[in-house]
Amino acid sequence: MSQSTDTDLLIRRMPALKAPKLVAGDRVALICPSGRPSTPSVVQRCTKIVEEMGFSPVLGKHVLAVHGPMAGLDSQRLNDLTDALADESIRGIFFLSGGWGSLRLVSLLSFDLILDSPKVMMGYGENTSLLAAINATTGLVVFHGPNIEQITKRYTFDACKALFQSNGSKYAISCGDSSDEMFGSGSYAPVGGVAEGITVGGNLSALSFLSGTIYAPSYKDGLLVLDDANEFNGTLERWFTNLHLGGCLRASSGVAFGGFENCGGKGAENSLPFEDTAGETLRELGKTSLFGLKFGQRAETNVVPIGIPARLDTESATLEFSESPFS
Repeated sequence: MSQSTDTDLLIRRMPALKAPKLVAGDRVALICPSGRPSTPSVVQRCTKIVEEMGFSPVLGKHVLAVHGPMAGLDSQRLNDLTDALADESIRGIFFLSGGWGSLRLVSLLSFDLILDSPKVMMGYGENTSLLAAINATTGLVVFHGPNIEQITKRYTFDACKALFQSNGSKYAISCGDSSDEMFGSGSYAPVGGVAEGITVGGNLSALSFLSGTIYAPSYKDGLLVLDDANEFNGTLERWFTNLHLGGCLRASSGVAFGGFENCGGKGAENSLPFEDTAGETLRELGKTSLFGLKFGQRAETNVVPIGIPARLDTESATLEFSESPFS
């Protein structure tokens, strides 16, 4: 697929391309398009997690390579991704780690490999850059879910396994079980109501880095999903305002917010919470929106398919998907 510079890519959504669902025994590649796991024992734990899901893990050659904070040179990380995409025996690709570096691979990737053999692909954080670009350029439904080394809770493991071994129908994400609603983190709707659209988004910072490029997703009538972690409130506000100034928020039907773990004032006494600053903008635009959904970089999380129709309902505090993400 040629890498067009047509600015129409910024507003045109590609037709949905779905990968077959995974079945027990399928070979799944484990690669690092950005940072590397901290130790070989982390890699061993990740392979065990994937085996326990029922799949056969296939490690990339360079997952423990080192180039600064990244898992090897751009060429090494790209080779692992390209090898996994080109191997017809590989049915899925799970990213091992976050960090940074995946944005550097976007312009180097041959998107024809994805069109020729669509595969299930999952990751989040910095890896949103790569997954969002793939979705925008090919239409492949991708999965905004944990990098494997960040699966540390049984809830998250079970959520991933259940989705990938199901047909994905009647799938919904809530703000928590009713039994812990009173004492959990709760939810907050700056603008109540119902919003429907094709899911788009992922990690807020990674999306902002794609703004203005030919790899940015289409936000028109999309249902925007956002999360982040370990960021200063002021930084989140600037990235969110970037989406606003670029017309992304105005074009979207609504915004669903997941986890914003360890984000806050970072010692600044006059820092408004992100819910407040984002809420001001959302009320100004009149956009249905909800904070507190159980996805993103949090210990207990769910997987969000990107590229299929969904419905956000602030009264029931749910994000519900109306079709399977699999072919």
